[in-house]
Amino acid sequence: MPLTTATPLPGRIGREKRNDRRKQESLQAMRLWKAVKQRLCERVLV
Repeated sequence: MPLTTATPLPGRIGREKRNDRRKQESLQAMRLWKAVKQRLCERVLV
């Protein structure tokens, strides 16, 4: 009985962890993009 009640939780936790990782990756990509844009702007201004 405890196995059947415990099985859905790990899957949900794993899915949430994956979503968090995806969010973190998108945030890092946004930061990288911002940094690249800044560098490009600085080069254009200079």
